[in-house]
Amino acid sequence: TALCPFAKKPFDLNNYDGLTEFDLAMRKINAYAKWLEEQEEDPGYDFLYGNTPVRIYQNFIQIGNSIFALKDITSALNRFNKKKKDNIINIIINISKTEIINNFE
Repeated sequence: TALCPFAKKPFDLNNYDGLTEFDLAMRKINAYAKWLEEQEEDPGYDFLYGNTPVRIYQNFIQIGNSIFALKDITSALNRFNKKKKDNIINIIINISKTEIINNFE
């Protein structure tokens, strides 16, 4: 509950986790990448999202012909225009919801 000098009565505040859907997706993908590091066989492309191949490495994710470091993907996304950036974020969020990656959270 919060008191505001401009409000007529106290009101309840909503509590938010602070992690966005994109942050949660990246957490899942990082866990999957860590598991991949322990595997001996190369699985090839991990996903095909629409016509875009997606490959997850130990420290990188490849979406189409673009490769991003998993640790600093948000700053790398800033170099793209809004449409391409939104498309990449959409791909990451959607592949993080697959059964394969959901098992690694």
